[in-house]
Amino acid sequence: MKWILLLCMVCLNFSGCGSENKELSPENFYGTWEIDFDRSLMEIQKSPKYNEKTALQFPNIIKKYIKTMKLKITDSDFIYLVSNKENKTPYEFMSSTDESISLSMKIGSKETSVTLTLLNGNYMAYKSAATDDMDYYVWKKVN
Repeated sequence: MKWILLLCMVCLNFSGCGSENKELSPENFYGTWEIDFDRSLMEIQKSPKYNEKTALQFPNIIKKYIKTMKLKITDSDFIYLVSNKENKTPYEFMSSTDESISLSMKIGSKETSVTLTLLNGNYMAYKSAATDDMDYYVWKKVN
């Protein structure tokens, strides 16, 4: 009976270990990302900039971005691909949680932080302390 009780206690201890969330790293975001139309349109409706007038404009804006803009993340750079032009920005890893990572990079001449949040494995939210332009877009991993 003592052995059974001991075995149950050991199993309970080890079963809890595997269920802990693991912190993300930049590697979770490596690859090429493009804006997801449907998910972005749902998020944009939460924006304070969303109103009757912008409701008509946003679908066309998103479609334009899907055609002209991608984001590639490597082990050292954020690479914005806009209309076949590359804008490479080196970054430094700052911190992480089980849902997101924080990076530091220079945008223009200003040092800023960027937070990448992983959504359902193949989607990402991108927020920058420098601008709120991308706050409501959802990116999907394409490779």
